Amino acid sequence: MLLINKTLTVASLMIFPMILIIVSLFGGRMVSQRKVQQESLSKLSDLIQENLSGISAIKIYAQEDAEKKEFNKYNTVYRNSAIKLARTASTLFPLLQGISSISLLILLSLGTSQLENGFITIGGLVALILFVERLVFPTALLGFTLNTFQLGQVSLDRVEEIFQNIPKIVDKPNAKFLRKKVHGSIEAKNLKIRYEGSKFNSLNGLNFKINPGELVAIVGPVGCGKTTLAKSLGRTIEIPDGQLYLDKTDIKNIKLSELRKHIAIVPQEAFLFTSTISDNLKFGEPKASKNTVKKSAINAGLIDDINSFPEGFKTIVGERGITLSGGQRQRTALGRAFLVNASVVVLDDALASVDNKTAAIIIEEMRENKNKTILMISHQLSVAATCNRVLVMDKGEIIQEGIHKDLIRTEGLYKKLWEREIATNQIANKNF
Repeated sequence: MLLINKTLTVASLMIFPMILIIVSLFGGRMVSQRKVQQESLSKLSDLIQENLSGISAIKIYAQEDAEKKEFNKYNTVYRNSAIKLARTASTLFPLLQGISSISLLILLSLGTSQLENGFITIGGLVALILFVERLVFPTALLGFTLNTFQLGQVSLDRVEEIFQNIPKIVDKPNAKFLRKKVHGSIEAKNLKIRYEGSKFNSLNGLNFKINPGELVAIVGPVGCGKTTLAKSLGRTIEIPDGQLYLDKTDIKNIKLSELRKHIAIVPQEAFLFTSTISDNLKFGEPKASKNTVKKSAINAGLIDDINSFPEGFKTIVGERGITLSGGQRQRTALGRAFLVNASVVVLDDALASVDNKTAAIIIEEMRENKNKTILMISHQLSVAATCNRVLVMDKGEIIQEGIHKDLIRTEGLYKKLWEREIATNQIANKNF
């Protein structure tokens, strides 16, 4: 175009810088609108996923209409944000295309005088018109490209928000790997834990010592700090230095990966992945052999259930293990902990959904396993009665310690809890 006629080329292209101005004016607005749209879509998707997962509960409590209203509310927000973005886009792109077309008008108006004065030939003017027309589509395409870039930028910002979060629980600079065999002794020395924003300690000077290979029950009323203790052992919450030890080594001085390899925690709410039972059992040891997986299922009292499934170990458990019962989910998580061969296993009410007969079999298997230290946190005192030793917690402290038969003869919290459990069972049996 410059070789044909410099004056007409410069005149026809002078309008194009306006495109950058228009894009800069609309760009910030579109980014913020697109962010709002993606956030509203995320909330809508979460609601749909939650409703599909909990569809049984929705039907049982006849809450279909309530969930439809909730869906309509989130869907309306998403629709409005999408329309607002579409309005901005439908204003910007025709505007860009219109500005590009102005170049043709400038070229035609100035080109006729240039043609009359002999500064350009008819062929040169037609060539310039064709070149300018060819610039219209790339210019419009530039607008779409900027739109796609903004979408990617917003998506990337949302991803970066996650990556930029700094973990609160990390390895200390002097943290180390354990070079010797872990025997599994656990000791707490005046352990104190207070959650952020709380006025009271969840663990208030906890002291105890558990020997390698012991099966110890930790019991107490709701809110006494049992689950906080379980989280402390796996360092899923932060703990002070010099208050909790594994084999006489401060667990704060042990690498997190090393600590969690030797301490397996089974929570009450077992999380299962949308995969096979076999994959869930060997999640901690993906390369475990079939025999090892089968043995862990036997130890967790799960083998009879697996054999009753048509697909056996290849049975898909569904999202969060939805196809399994509560007891089967807990036993699958328990089998996963047994398979990793950790020196310490912490069961945080992990047998709450398991029937008494199966629980008794599992406990007996654990009693025979002398090379594991097992902490059984439970509100079921009938489970605690089978353990080697019982620690009784209240208000974040150990207030009683001993074996079951001695504790029920001694006035104190354990005896009251035991009598309450006996009375509850008698009432339940009578009503039945």
